[in-house]
Amino acid sequence: MSGDSDSKQERVPYSLREEWKDIEPISVQDGPDSICPISYLEEFKDTMSYLRAVMKKREISERAYELVGDSIRIHPANYSAWLYRMDLFWALEKDVIEELDWISDIASENPKNYQLWHQRQQIIEALYKLGKIEEFGPTNYSAIIEESIKISQATNTKLPEAASKRLGEQSLDYTKLLSVENFNNKLIKSEIHFLNEQIDFDSKNFHAWSYRQFVVKTFSLFEYEYLYTKLKIEQDIRNNSAWNQLYFVLKNYFLLNEKSTPELNGVINPNIQSNCDISTLLIQHIEFASSKIHLAPNNESSWVFIQGLLRLHGPELLYTDLHSKIAQILSLNNKKSEYLSQSRFYWEYLAKYYVHKRDSLNSDINNPKFLDYNNKAKDSYEKLANILDPIRKNYWNYLLNKTVLL
Repeated sequence: MSGDSDSKQERVPYSLREEWKDIEPISVQDGPDSICPISYLEEFKDTMSYLRAVMKKREISERAYELVGDSIRIHPANYSAWLYRMDLFWALEKDVIEELDWISDIASENPKNYQLWHQRQQIIEALYKLGKIEEFGPTNYSAIIEESIKISQATNTKLPEAASKRLGEQSLDYTKLLSVENFNNKLIKSEIHFLNEQIDFDSKNFHAWSYRQFVVKTFSLFEYEYLYTKLKIEQDIRNNSAWNQLYFVLKNYFLLNEKSTPELNGVINPNIQSNCDISTLLIQHIEFASSKIHLAPNNESSWVFIQGLLRLHGPELLYTDLHSKIAQILSLNNKKSEYLSQSRFYWEYLAKYYVHKRDSLNSDINNPKFLDYNNKAKDSYEKLANILDPIRKNYWNYLLNKTVLL
């Protein structure tokens, strides 16, 4: 792999390499009056001094390509080195998959290094704009849809252990369904494999999820991503990044195009491309989110997801269908419904619900219901401030004074 030639043998300084004799290195100069001179490692000083020299010349060569790779391994945050690497990559017409693999190698030790994610996106974006994506294979992934239909007809197929605990044995084999081998395009396969590995390592890596949105949108991988995101939520119900990704997928494809979604209950609609009105999609996700609220009432992610989804795409359902579903859970009178009744997120939602119901009466203060809803909103905010969430007492009192008629 590029830039890796010295990693498996004893390193020879560039100053002692015959092929670099023609270059006059430019060393670091902290200045004679430096208050706090930096004690650089010899390897760092040697590599960076030669890098400065070839960058000054704007040399385009294989040796410069190897050198800049070496320098990035030593100092991955050097954005000037990454920019030079990009120039060399295009000028030397290097192999795309090998370059992406090299970046993956850097990411294995520096997963939250901004530069490597930006570099990766720049490469994919440039290839996309040049119309070169299909050079790596067909971009359709019908195999995933076909696989989902085939697996959905099977019985006793199993999920990965973490998800099967919640979904049960008679469900889809998601390991097979979400395998990157279903992608025929080498470039797409490379990116999804890389992202899956990164998120498996750190399921809340902001850089990985942000880049994942770019990949999903660029290659229109929304059906795959919907299933992947749902699985991540099943594996960790508190993974806010996965909830955010679910909203991203719904907003940018399923709601936008009114398409039905593949399901996580063991039966996939054979025609997942079929039309589905927005109201049906929203009600489907009220069911999904409320089931997660039932499991973990104090998990903010599910509350924020469903309220944000409805506020922007179905405000008429926010205080009707969602409220009915929450009330239905409370009526179960079990331990989990008891936890729900003491959740600050439930009472925050309830306060907003009462304010909404009050305001729908057009400020008719003579209407007994108007005063009733107003008083219930007041009681809800006071419960939040004084009992459920006193650490944010000032915030709840602020909302009380702002929205409730005292």
